[in-house]
Amino acid sequence: MDSTKRAHSFITFIDKEEPVFLVIPNDFATILWGDKIPYYKTVEIRDGDNLRMKYKDGVLIKAVGQFTFEVSCFKELVCQNSYLTAQVETELRMSLMPNKFFNDFYAQNFKGGMATVYFGERFWNVKLEEASENGCFKAGWRKVVEEVPLYSDYFLVFTRLDSKTFDVSVFDPDTGTESTADADVIVESMLPADVSEYDLERKPKGVKGKSKLDVGQVLITKNEYHLRHILFYIS
Repeated sequence: MDSTKRAHSFITFIDKEEPVFLVIPNDFATILWGDKIPYYKTVEIRDGDNLRMKYKDGVLIKAVGQFTFEVSCFKELVCQNSYLTAQVETELRMSLMPNKFFNDFYAQNFKGGMATVYFGERFWNVKLEEASENGCFKAGWRKVVEEVPLYSDYFLVFTRLDSKTFDVSVFDPDTGTESTADADVIVESMLPADVSEYDLERKPKGVKGKSKLDVGQVLITKNEYHLRHILFYIS
């Protein structure tokens, strides 16, 4: 599994007070656009028609182009064949699988046994067990935590490739941006050609998008108070 081909992404959560805003982490914006943030430029959002995002839902934003993003929504920590969790300092010897994910894919047919978890090109064999109606990675997980390494509160997205194989992405707990050992390679491959000053400076006029996010449009704006970059959904 070639981690250098992984599209750069970040995790965020729907805010109760401002559900129409998604903040783009500074480190993610720098990786994608360098020092020329394309303010007031519309970008394309894919795969959003069925999102219906609500407060506390986890949202995975993946850059598949300079101005094209795929959005996945984690409801009850689950999105299709993936789930979202966090590495907790008090549970270094195991990693729990959400109850919904366990019921969707295993439940009564669960047999346990050794599973393989991939972090980029590296992989570890860990025992998959049942624990209080949840699945969990247990024997061997402490070694994963120490060797990756995984720090406390880091977000993890497990994607099920088959019943015993998972690809794992790691996200910084402060910014939400995906962490990778091959970050330098990704930065080089993702930096775009120069953005024109016109694109950077012009204000939007008559820009229309879709209230539903089925290949709709959003606008990149500034938050002057927090000096952060924001995706603003246009209705």
